Amino acid sequence: MTQAIDILANTRIDKGYSLEEIAKITRLSLKYLIAIEAGDLNSLPPEPYNYLMIKDYAQFLGLKGEDLVRLYRRDYQRLPSKLTTSRVKHQITPNLLFNLLSLVSLLIFIFYLVWQYYDYQRPPPLEVVWPQTELVGDSDIIVTGVTDSEATVKVNDQLVIVSPEGHFEYRLKPLKPTTKVSVVSISISGKTTTITKIYRF
Repeated sequence: MTQAIDILANTRIDKGYSLEEIAKITRLSLKYLIAIEAGDLNSLPPEPYNYLMIKDYAQFLGLKGEDLVRLYRRDYQRLPSKLTTSRVKHQITPNLLFNLLSLVSLLIFIFYLVWQYYDYQRPPPLEVVWPQTELVGDSDIIVTGVTDSEATVKVNDQLVIVSPEGHFEYRLKPLKPTTKVSVVSISISGKTTTITKIYRF
């Protein structure tokens, strides 16, 4: 079966033209003429300019341009160029955007669950402010501190009220010669943090 590139090349040779000469006369790019005769449609400009070039080339050689274009289309199909393929790969479609958002939402949700589990399992934070021994004397020992607002606080096994901000305060009578003060913060999950101080008088 005769191909379009054979018809173009044979006709050009029969008429005694080189591709360089045709490029000068027709002002068609030499690299495009070479691509046309090589059947390299991907090296030509996109439609419809590629087929217009083929038509002009064929008509210059005295051939019917429309017939050559139909033959060329029959013989060759434009394959996706690397640039086209790259653009397709990187094109963000609504479906792709939806999938990405779903994935991000899922990762955030998993991170949230992991953090909640970690927060639930860890011992509660506890900071205690102890009065200095020399300032106690015969007066009450005032223990203040801060912990998780949802934690339960006990001082020497006595429940202490915790404010919404996590602050607490407790007074106890010193017992001479030593007084042991133990502050325990208990989280919802039952984890505990304990700080103990011994006063010696």
